[in-house]
This record gives sequence, structure tokens and C-alpha cells, in this order.
Amino acid sequence: AAMISFDDGFLGTFENGLLILEELQLPSVMFLNMDAILHQNPIVSATACYLANHVPQFCDFANTVQLTAPFHLSLTPSILKQYEKCFGQLDYDAIRSYQGAFADIEILQKWDGHPLVVFGNHLFEHWNAVALSMQEFEDQYLENEAVLSRLKSHINLFAFTNGQPNLCFSEREIAVLARLGAGRIFSSYGGVNSNPEDTFLLGRIGLSETDNDEDRLFFRIA
Repeated sequence: AAMISFDDGFLGTFENGLLILEELQLPSVMFLNMDAILHQNPIVSATACYLANHVPQFCDFANTVQLTAPFHLSLTPSILKQYEKCFGQLDYDAIRSYQGAFADIEILQKWDGHPLVVFGNHLFEHWNAVALSMQEFEDQYLENEAVLSRLKSHINLFAFTNGQPNLCFSEREIAVLARLGAGRIFSSYGGVNSNPEDTFLLGRIGLSETDNDEDRLFFRIA
């Protein structure tokens, strides 16, 4: 058995991915950042990567605050606020163009209740978990959960942003999610989950455009 999942809420997932899966009658889980869908704000990883690649003054600023690259893994809410206080509001239109289009609430509602897709939690704003304080992480989870719980297709599953153990999450965040009642949580560590019914933290295998035939797919899961 396998589970197909998508992260974030990009428009292409709805306009391409879900339509293909609907034709094949295959179910999927979509782990959403609801701030981007509700308000069309760019996700944190896109913001950090845009600043690193297109705004030289941000790299200078990062050195002064000891922010380490890749910036999307170490950027914090307080550092981003400090940057905007010093240099003015970010060019969100440019960041959205760099990032690519997200679904909006109307598109999400069209799929809400569909028998082949459910919506899980991916934090409200896509911060990297270990860069947040415990309270910030909890608030991000609960704010996203509050919005998702109003959807018919909500499911009690959580996927870590970026998803690599230690670099992106730790036992600290796992304990918080267990306390808050998450049903299952997912990393991007890879590998096959040999005993998923009794495992709280499950791995996922990230697929790319090169995993495009049966042999390549089986190589990834072997």
C-alpha cells in the first residue's frame, strides 16, 4: 500500500495533480499552508530563497544577525520583522512571481468534500520547525488546524515543512504534536514504513520529474 501526498497548496497541484489522480481514481493527502491560500502571502521558504538570490542587502543583513544559509531553514519571525523594520516592506509581488501561483480559498472549496482528497496540516506559514520557539511552533500548528478543521475534507495528519530530521525538526516538535493530538506525522526522510499502523512518525519519499517509469520508482522504494 502507498499514500500519495502533496505539500503547500500550489495551484498546479489542483489543476494538474488532482485531475490526473481523479481520472485514475487514486486518493491523496494535501498538506496545506493556509496563510498562503487564505491571504495569498508567499510561503516562508520562497521568501527566504528569493531574498537570498535577488536581494544582496539581505545577505549582508543575514551576516550581521548570524543567519546561516540556506536561509529558509534558519529564518525566524523576529529576524524577518527586524529586516523589514530596517529596510522596509518586502516586495511581495516579486516574491509571489518567483514562487509560483498558489490555490485560493475558492479553488480549495471546490475540492472540499471530494472523496479522493483530504487536507492535512503543514503549519500556517511554512516556517522551518526547529527555527521556531516551542510557543511559535505550537501557535503555527493550532492556527492552521483551526482553519482546516472547518473543512469537510480535513484529516488529522501533519507533515513537517522541509521534512529532514534534525535539520528541520527534532524530538521537541514531535512531543508537541503528540500532546496536541496529531494522529500521524510525516517527515521527508524517505524509505518504506514497515509498520505504519503502530508508528507515529512516518517517512515519505520525495518524487521528481525523473521518477517517471516503473523501474525508477521501484529503485526509490527498494
